[in-house]
Amino acid sequence: RELRLRPRPSSLPNMSLQGGGAAVTGDSLARMPITMATIGFCSLIWFYLWNYNVSIEKFGYQYEKVVAGRQWWRSISASYAHQHPLHLIFNMASLWNSAVMEVTLGSVAYLKYTFLLVLLSMLTVTGMSYLAIRYFDRPRYRTVYSLGYSCVVFGWMMVQVSCSHTYAPKHTPQTHAQNTH
Repeated sequence: RELRLRPRPSSLPNMSLQGGGAAVTGDSLARMPITMATIGFCSLIWFYLWNYNVSIEKFGYQYEKVVAGRQWWRSISASYAHQHPLHLIFNMASLWNSAVMEVTLGSVAYLKYTFLLVLLSMLTVTGMSYLAIRYFDRPRYRTVYSLGYSCVVFGWMMVQVSCSHTYAPKHTPQTHAQNTH
């Protein structure tokens, strides 16, 4: 199934599929409620974890606990949690720069795709951990912890780039000849 994008509203001059993010304005919450809620949610979780000094062992993704312990909830909790403030800031800034996808797709579709990206990213982490443990003799991947929204943000960046028509122009013999002369 092909990802179909809605035309960009003319009221968003600072946002484009080519990148650059959006200007923070009073109506950001109305235009990008899921992005704003995600930023707020991740920030509140970080503050709670920091304020109460919660250990990563309580909520982080660990292959052994998720697969052998069947604690699947860790896949979701680890996706939205951040342990260090710079990790949170960089992830949320990158999410903000990809907010054009919510405006373009609509909030309901954006929420569905975000949920799929969370699931797919954690399935990928689980699969890669399995391969590292089983075929590359890396038993430490059973017990290493991971967390953060980086996989989801990276997924949105890849969607944004793949939807951009000017990011990587196709080169044909004619355009190559025009660019070299």
